[in-house]
Amino acid sequence: EMQADYPGAFDKSICLIASNDLRAMQSMIAFASALLNTPVASRMHIMAQGEVDPLLGFYKLSDRFTAYQSNVMSSMAPTYNFDPNQLLEQLFTDDFLQSMPNGYTFCTGLYDVYKSSEQPGTLVALPLLKQKEIFALLDARSNNLKYKVYGPDPKADGINSEISYPLLSDFIATVDGALESDTLSGVFRFASEEVFAPLLVLMDVAVPVDGATASLETPWSYAVWVPTGADIKWIVYRNNADDVLVRMEVNGKETNFPLQSDLAPYYRWADVKMYYQNKLNGLEIDDHLPLELQIKSYRL
Repeated sequence: EMQADYPGAFDKSICLIASNDLRAMQSMIAFASALLNTPVASRMHIMAQGEVDPLLGFYKLSDRFTAYQSNVMSSMAPTYNFDPNQLLEQLFTDDFLQSMPNGYTFCTGLYDVYKSSEQPGTLVALPLLKQKEIFALLDARSNNLKYKVYGPDPKADGINSEISYPLLSDFIATVDGALESDTLSGVFRFASEEVFAPLLVLMDVAVPVDGATASLETPWSYAVWVPTGADIKWIVYRNNADDVLVRMEVNGKETNFPLQSDLAPYYRWADVKMYYQNKLNGLEIDDHLPLELQIKSYRL
């Protein structure tokens, strides 16, 4: 599909980079396998990030984000007061229910399995869960939790999105490097879902609508920004050295950059670069430290 839509992205060398998460590596392998019998196979470079990964695993490294996430998680259960037995009594015997230590955890886990099994354009048949009011409550809980942990909740004070700065910086450096060398036509990164919302928020793209709050029914939808198979594309066009444009797609949909352009949805690369470079320059980054330590100690 990408070769058909953007053949120029495969004209020269391409680079595939995956985080060390299993599903990310599986996605990269599947992508690479589809190219093995094409001319680009001989120009394909594959990289897997290590366990300490400030580029695609930044959310695992920040001490302040970890503390914030833990605080959000511990405060969520009391917010959602429902009786898990509404669902559990339809699945298990009374004796088994007596031995179940935490019905709330089971219900949220079952919901997570259900959502993780969804594929684009299909719906897993789980009517027992979907037809109950508890599903709507768990759906709201999931969106609210991810809004707080990964989204633009003001209570996060930006820590959840700002730690994605290495990835935004890498986007910029990759475009500049490809334009300068003229030997690289595509970079494809594969990561777990935790990467997407923070990056989109830092990019001022996945911003909440007016009046969004961290209430039970948040106007900001995590599922809209991070569906199954989520992706972010920067597509670069060059006529000459001084005429470079960039266009963005989020989950296959044309998406505007957060700045003015008389050519929208095309934007001058120099303007996009300056906008995001200024944003990065405004962060409290200690450039004297290695990147993983920068993130670990960020805003402590």
